[in-house]
Amino acid sequence: MPTVLTDVFRGHPIHLPHTHQPDFTSLSELPDSYTWTSKDDPLFTAPPSPPGAGESIPLIDLNHPDAANQIGRACRTWGAFQIANHGVPLELLQDIEFLTGSLFQLPVQRKLKAARSDAGFSGYGVARISSFFNKKMWSEGFTITGSPLNDFRKLWPQLHLNYCDIVEQYEEQMQKLASKLMWLSLNSLGVIANSVAKLNSAEVLELLNSLLPILQSRGAVLACAVPWIKCLLLTHSSGIMSQESSLLALNSMYQLIESRVSTLHTAVEVSSCLDLIVDDLDEEEEEEEDAGPVIYEDKDRDEEEGGGTEEAMETDEEADESADGVNHFEDFDDMSD
Repeated sequence: MPTVLTDVFRGHPIHLPHTHQPDFTSLSELPDSYTWTSKDDPLFTAPPSPPGAGESIPLIDLNHPDAANQIGRACRTWGAFQIANHGVPLELLQDIEFLTGSLFQLPVQRKLKAARSDAGFSGYGVARISSFFNKKMWSEGFTITGSPLNDFRKLWPQLHLNYCDIVEQYEEQMQKLASKLMWLSLNSLGVIANSVAKLNSAEVLELLNSLLPILQSRGAVLACAVPWIKCLLLTHSSGIMSQESSLLALNSMYQLIESRVSTLHTAVEVSSCLDLIVDDLDEEEEEEEDAGPVIYEDKDRDEEEGGGTEEAMETDEEADESADGVNHFEDFDDMSD
Protein backbone atom coordinates (compact mmCIF):
# COMPACT_ATOMS: atom_id res chain seq x y z
CA MET A 1 0.00 0.00 0.00
CA PRO A 2 1.36 3.49 -0.81
CA THR A 3 2.58 5.20 2.34
CA VAL A 4 2.97 8.74 1.01
CA LEU A 5 1.51 10.72 -1.86
CA THR A 6 4.76 10.58 -3.82
CA ASP A 7 4.52 6.78 -3.79
CA VAL A 8 1.15 7.07 -5.52
CA PHE A 9 2.57 9.30 -8.26
CA ARG A 10 5.64 7.11 -8.63
CA GLY A 11 3.32 4.24 -9.45
CA HIS A 12 1.35 6.38 -11.92
CA PRO A 13 3.94 8.53 -13.76
CA ILE A 14 2.70 11.21 -16.14
CA HIS A 15 5.12 12.58 -18.71
CA LEU A 16 4.60 16.31 -19.14
CA PRO A 17 7.20 18.15 -21.24
CA HIS A 18 8.61 21.30 -19.64
CA THR A 19 11.42 22.20 -22.02
CA HIS A 20 9.41 23.52 -24.98
CA GLN A 21 7.34 26.21 -23.31
CA PRO A 22 6.97 29.22 -25.63
CA ASP A 23 7.94 32.73 -24.65
CA PHE A 24 4.53 34.37 -24.77
CA THR A 25 6.04 37.85 -24.52
CA SER A 26 7.56 37.51 -28.01
CA LEU A 27 4.74 35.65 -29.82
CA SER A 28 2.75 37.42 -32.53
CA GLU A 29 -0.08 34.88 -32.46
CA LEU A 30 -1.30 32.15 -30.15
CA PRO A 31 0.04 28.66 -30.95
CA ASP A 32 -2.59 26.11 -31.91
CA SER A 33 -1.51 23.91 -29.00
CA TYR A 34 -2.83 26.61 -26.63
CA THR A 35 -6.06 27.36 -28.53
CA TRP A 36 -9.02 25.76 -26.75
CA THR A 37 -12.37 25.03 -28.38
CA SER A 38 -15.60 23.39 -27.23
CA LYS A 39 -14.13 20.04 -28.27
CA ASP A 40 -11.20 20.52 -25.91
CA ASP A 41 -12.83 22.13 -22.88
CA PRO A 42 -16.09 20.82 -21.35
CA LEU A 43 -16.68 24.24 -19.77
CA PHE A 44 -17.64 25.51 -23.22
CA THR A 45 -20.71 23.29 -23.02
CA ALA A 46 -21.41 23.80 -19.31
CA PRO A 47 -25.08 23.98 -18.29
CA PRO A 48 -26.66 27.40 -17.78
CA SER A 49 -25.94 29.13 -14.50
CA PRO A 50 -28.50 28.44 -11.76
CA PRO A 51 -30.95 31.13 -10.64
CA GLY A 52 -29.29 33.78 -8.54
CA ALA A 53 -25.89 33.11 -10.11
CA GLY A 54 -25.45 36.85 -10.57
CA GLU A 55 -25.36 37.34 -6.82
CA SER A 56 -22.09 37.81 -5.00
CA ILE A 57 -20.35 34.86 -3.37
CA PRO A 58 -21.21 34.98 0.35
CA LEU A 59 -18.79 36.87 2.59
CA ILE A 60 -18.71 35.35 6.06
CA ASP A 61 -17.26 36.99 9.15
CA LEU A 62 -15.65 34.19 11.17
CA ASN A 63 -16.16 36.23 14.33
CA HIS A 64 -19.91 36.28 13.81
CA PRO A 65 -21.75 34.05 16.33
CA ASP A 66 -23.76 32.47 13.49
CA ALA A 67 -20.70 31.82 11.29
CA ALA A 68 -21.18 28.03 11.34
CA ASN A 69 -24.73 28.21 9.99
CA GLN A 70 -23.70 30.79 7.40
CA ILE A 71 -20.93 28.48 6.20
CA GLY A 72 -23.33 25.56 6.00
CA ARG A 73 -25.81 27.60 3.98
CA ALA A 74 -23.07 28.84 1.63
CA CYS A 75 -21.80 25.29 1.09
CA ARG A 76 -25.27 24.00 0.24
CA THR A 77 -26.20 26.84 -2.10
CA TRP A 78 -22.90 27.98 -3.57
CA GLY A 79 -20.15 25.50 -2.86
CA ALA A 80 -17.84 28.46 -2.16
CA PHE A 81 -17.56 31.41 0.17
CA GLN A 82 -15.30 34.29 1.14
CA ILE A 83 -14.21 34.88 4.71
CA ALA A 84 -13.26 37.92 6.77
CA ASN A 85 -11.48 38.05 10.13
CA HIS A 86 -9.66 34.85 9.26
CA GLY A 87 -6.79 35.63 11.60
CA VAL A 88 -4.02 35.32 9.01
CA PRO A 89 -1.68 38.34 9.37
CA LEU A 90 -1.90 40.70 6.40
CA GLU A 91 1.88 41.06 6.38
CA LEU A 92 2.25 37.30 5.94
CA LEU A 93 -0.24 37.32 3.05
CA GLN A 94 1.78 40.08 1.40
CA ASP A 95 4.99 38.09 1.92
CA ILE A 96 3.58 34.93 0.35
CA GLU A 97 2.17 36.92 -2.59
CA PHE A 98 5.56 38.56 -3.10
CA LEU A 99 7.25 35.16 -2.98
CA THR A 100 4.77 33.73 -5.49
CA GLY A 101 5.30 36.64 -7.87
CA SER A 102 9.08 36.37 -7.54
CA LEU A 103 8.96 32.67 -8.36
CA PHE A 104 6.85 32.87 -11.50
CA GLN A 105 8.71 35.93 -12.81
CA LEU A 106 11.93 33.91 -12.96
CA PRO A 107 13.15 32.90 -16.45
CA VAL A 108 11.73 29.57 -17.64
CA GLN A 109 15.10 27.85 -17.71
CA ARG A 110 15.75 28.87 -14.13
CA LYS A 111 12.36 27.62 -12.96
CA LEU A 112 13.05 24.32 -14.70
CA LYS A 113 15.95 23.75 -12.30
CA ALA A 114 13.25 22.84 -9.77
CA ALA A 115 11.06 20.99 -12.28
CA ARG A 116 8.73 18.33 -10.94
CA SER A 117 9.76 14.81 -11.95
CA ASP A 118 7.40 12.59 -13.97
CA ALA A 119 6.54 10.57 -10.87
CA GLY A 120 6.95 13.40 -8.39
CA PHE A 121 4.60 15.75 -6.61
CA SER A 122 6.73 18.69 -5.51
CA GLY A 123 8.34 21.31 -7.69
CA TYR A 124 7.66 23.42 -10.76
CA GLY A 125 5.45 22.27 -13.62
CA VAL A 126 1.97 22.14 -15.05
CA ALA A 127 -1.01 20.47 -13.42
CA ARG A 128 -0.94 16.68 -13.57
CA ILE A 129 -4.47 16.76 -14.95
CA SER A 130 -3.06 18.42 -18.10
CA SER A 131 -2.25 15.07 -19.67
CA PHE A 132 -5.96 14.29 -19.94
CA PHE A 133 -6.57 17.16 -22.38
CA ASN A 134 -5.58 17.62 -26.01
CA LYS A 135 -4.53 21.22 -25.51
CA LYS A 136 -1.97 22.79 -23.22
CA MET A 137 -3.23 24.70 -20.20
CA TRP A 138 -2.65 28.40 -19.76
CA SER A 139 -1.08 27.90 -16.39
CA GLU A 140 2.02 26.90 -14.52
CA GLY A 141 2.35 25.82 -10.95
CA PHE A 142 4.73 25.10 -8.12
CA THR A 143 3.69 22.43 -5.64
CA ILE A 144 5.16 22.35 -2.14
CA THR A 145 4.90 19.31 0.11
CA GLY A 146 6.99 19.29 3.24
CA SER A 147 10.04 21.53 3.15
CA PRO A 148 10.75 23.46 -0.08
CA LEU A 149 14.42 23.79 0.91
CA ASN A 150 15.90 21.67 -1.91
CA ASP A 151 13.83 23.34 -4.63
CA PHE A 152 14.27 26.87 -3.28
CA ARG A 153 18.03 26.38 -3.01
CA LYS A 154 18.10 25.75 -6.77
CA LEU A 155 16.04 28.86 -7.51
CA TRP A 156 17.48 31.32 -4.96
CA PRO A 157 20.93 30.22 -3.76
CA GLN A 158 21.25 33.29 -1.52
CA LEU A 159 17.66 33.82 -0.35
CA HIS A 160 16.25 30.32 -0.02
CA LEU A 161 16.33 30.24 3.80
CA ASN A 162 14.30 33.44 4.09
CA TYR A 163 11.75 32.18 1.57
CA CYS A 164 11.50 28.81 3.30
CA ASP A 165 10.69 30.63 6.54
CA ILE A 166 7.81 32.48 4.82
CA VAL A 167 6.37 29.23 3.50
CA GLU A 168 6.66 27.58 6.92
CA GLN A 169 4.78 30.43 8.61
CA TYR A 170 2.12 30.44 5.90
CA GLU A 171 1.63 26.68 6.13
CA GLU A 172 1.18 26.94 9.90
CA GLN A 173 -1.48 29.62 9.50
CA MET A 174 -3.26 27.66 6.75
CA GLN A 175 -3.41 24.56 8.92
CA LYS A 176 -5.04 26.53 11.72
CA LEU A 177 -7.50 28.19 9.37
CA ALA A 178 -8.37 24.95 7.56
CA SER A 179 -8.98 23.27 10.90
CA LYS A 180 -11.23 26.12 12.05
CA LEU A 181 -13.25 26.05 8.81
CA MET A 182 -13.64 22.29 9.03
CA TRP A 183 -15.01 22.41 12.57
CA LEU A 184 -17.41 25.21 11.64
CA SER A 185 -18.60 23.19 8.64
CA LEU A 186 -19.10 20.07 10.73
CA ASN A 187 -20.90 22.09 13.39
CA SER A 188 -23.33 23.35 10.75
CA LEU A 189 -24.19 19.70 10.08
CA GLY A 190 -24.95 19.04 13.74
CA VAL A 191 -21.65 17.26 14.37
CA ILE A 192 -19.31 18.21 17.19
CA ALA A 193 -15.78 17.11 17.95
CA ASN A 194 -15.44 14.99 21.07
CA SER A 195 -11.69 14.58 20.99
CA VAL A 196 -8.80 14.55 18.57
CA ALA A 197 -5.58 12.77 19.40
CA LYS A 198 -2.18 13.57 18.01
CA LEU A 199 -1.39 11.10 15.26
CA ASN A 200 1.71 10.19 13.36
CA SER A 201 1.66 9.45 9.64
CA ALA A 202 1.34 5.67 10.06
CA GLU A 203 -1.65 6.07 12.38
CA VAL A 204 -3.33 8.45 9.95
CA LEU A 205 -2.95 5.98 7.09
CA GLU A 206 -4.37 3.22 9.28
CA LEU A 207 -7.30 5.49 10.12
CA LEU A 208 -7.85 6.31 6.45
CA ASN A 209 -7.70 2.65 5.49
CA SER A 210 -10.63 1.92 7.78
CA LEU A 211 -12.67 5.10 7.23
CA LEU A 212 -12.37 5.73 3.50
CA PRO A 213 -14.26 2.61 2.36
CA ILE A 214 -17.12 3.50 4.69
CA LEU A 215 -17.24 7.10 3.55
CA GLN A 216 -16.89 6.19 -0.13
CA SER A 217 -19.78 3.76 0.17
CA ARG A 218 -21.91 6.70 1.34
CA GLY A 219 -20.66 9.04 -1.37
CA ALA A 220 -18.76 11.17 1.12
CA VAL A 221 -15.26 12.57 1.35
CA LEU A 222 -13.24 12.44 4.55
CA ALA A 223 -12.82 15.79 6.25
CA CYS A 224 -10.03 15.85 8.82
CA ALA A 225 -7.84 18.51 10.39
CA VAL A 226 -4.89 16.17 10.83
CA PRO A 227 -1.92 17.91 9.13
CA TRP A 228 -0.64 14.73 7.46
CA ILE A 229 -3.61 14.62 5.10
CA LYS A 230 -4.29 18.32 4.65
CA CYS A 231 -3.57 18.03 0.90
CA LEU A 232 -5.59 14.84 0.32
CA LEU A 233 -8.43 16.57 -1.50
CA LEU A 234 -6.60 19.65 -2.69
CA THR A 235 -5.88 18.46 -6.22
CA HIS A 236 -9.40 17.52 -7.15
CA SER A 237 -11.86 19.93 -5.66
CA SER A 238 -10.79 21.80 -2.56
CA GLY A 239 -8.44 24.61 -1.71
CA ILE A 240 -7.77 27.88 0.03
CA MET A 241 -6.25 30.84 -1.78
CA SER A 242 -5.37 34.39 -0.92
CA GLN A 243 -7.48 37.20 -2.33
CA GLU A 244 -6.28 40.62 -1.18
CA SER A 245 -6.86 40.77 2.59
CA SER A 246 -9.43 37.98 2.59
CA LEU A 247 -9.25 34.32 1.76
CA LEU A 248 -11.49 32.49 -0.69
CA ALA A 249 -12.37 29.00 0.47
CA LEU A 250 -13.48 26.44 -2.09
CA ASN A 251 -14.87 23.22 -0.73
CA SER A 252 -16.31 19.89 -1.74
CA MET A 253 -17.99 18.97 1.54
CA TYR A 254 -21.55 19.59 0.40
CA GLN A 255 -21.70 19.90 -3.37
CA LEU A 256 -19.76 20.74 -6.48
CA ILE A 257 -20.40 24.03 -8.22
CA GLU A 258 -22.58 23.26 -11.26
CA SER A 259 -20.18 25.00 -13.60
CA ARG A 260 -17.29 22.86 -12.39
CA VAL A 261 -17.36 20.23 -15.11
CA SER A 262 -14.98 17.28 -15.23
CA THR A 263 -14.49 14.58 -17.83
CA LEU A 264 -12.80 12.38 -15.27
CA HIS A 265 -14.22 10.12 -12.60
CA THR A 266 -12.28 11.93 -9.90
CA ALA A 267 -14.90 14.49 -8.96
CA VAL A 268 -16.95 13.34 -6.01
CA GLU A 269 -20.27 14.93 -5.06
CA VAL A 270 -20.51 14.74 -1.33
CA SER A 271 -23.63 13.90 0.60
CA SER A 272 -25.03 16.86 2.49
CA CYS A 273 -25.43 14.67 5.56
CA LEU A 274 -22.11 13.80 7.16
CA ASP A 275 -23.67 11.70 9.88
CA LEU A 276 -20.95 9.04 10.03
CA ILE A 277 -17.30 9.30 10.78
CA VAL A 278 -16.47 7.10 13.74
CA ASP A 279 -18.91 5.69 16.28
CA ASP A 280 -19.11 3.54 19.36
CA LEU A 281 -15.61 4.30 20.57
CA ASP A 282 -16.78 4.97 24.11
CA GLU A 283 -16.41 1.30 25.05
CA GLU A 284 -12.89 1.23 23.65
CA GLU A 285 -11.99 4.31 25.67
CA GLU A 286 -12.97 2.49 28.85
CA GLU A 287 -10.51 -0.27 27.98
CA GLU A 288 -7.74 2.08 26.85
CA GLU A 289 -6.77 5.34 28.52
CA ASP A 290 -5.67 6.92 25.24
CA ALA A 291 -8.43 8.63 23.30
CA GLY A 292 -9.36 7.33 19.87
CA PRO A 293 -7.69 9.06 16.93
CA VAL A 294 -10.68 11.02 15.63
CA ILE A 295 -14.07 10.89 17.34
CA TYR A 296 -17.19 12.68 16.26
CA GLU A 297 -20.46 12.63 18.09
CA ASP A 298 -23.97 13.76 17.23
CA LYS A 299 -25.10 16.78 19.25
CA ASP A 300 -28.30 15.08 20.38
CA ARG A 301 -26.54 11.98 21.60
CA ASP A 302 -25.49 13.39 24.97
CA GLU A 303 -29.05 14.53 25.63
CA GLU A 304 -30.54 11.13 24.83
CA GLU A 305 -27.86 9.22 26.80
CA GLY A 306 -28.16 6.12 24.68
CA GLY A 307 -31.95 6.25 24.37
CA GLY A 308 -32.14 7.19 20.67
CA THR A 309 -30.56 4.19 19.05
CA GLU A 310 -32.33 4.83 15.77
CA GLU A 311 -30.91 8.36 15.71
CA ALA A 312 -27.40 7.29 16.70
CA MET A 313 -24.55 6.92 14.28
CA GLU A 314 -23.73 3.64 12.64
CA THR A 315 -22.16 0.97 14.85
CA ASP A 316 -18.82 -0.67 14.22
CA GLU A 317 -20.58 -3.83 13.04
CA GLU A 318 -22.63 -1.90 10.49
CA ALA A 319 -19.53 0.03 9.46
CA ASP A 320 -17.74 -3.23 8.73
CA GLU A 321 -20.64 -4.35 6.57
CA SER A 322 -20.56 -1.06 4.67
CA ALA A 323 -16.85 -1.50 4.02
CA ASP A 324 -17.28 -4.96 2.46
CA GLY A 325 -16.57 -4.96 -1.25
CA VAL A 326 -15.15 -1.44 -1.27
CA ASN A 327 -11.56 -0.76 -2.28
CA HIS A 328 -9.00 0.23 0.36
CA PHE A 329 -6.97 3.42 0.51
CA GLU A 330 -4.51 2.20 -2.10
CA ASP A 331 -7.33 2.23 -4.62
CA PHE A 332 -8.25 5.79 -3.70
CA ASP A 333 -5.06 7.18 -5.16
CA ASP A 334 -6.52 7.62 -8.64
CA MET A 335 -8.75 10.38 -7.26
CA SER A 336 -5.79 12.63 -6.80
CA ASP A 337 -5.57 13.23 -10.51
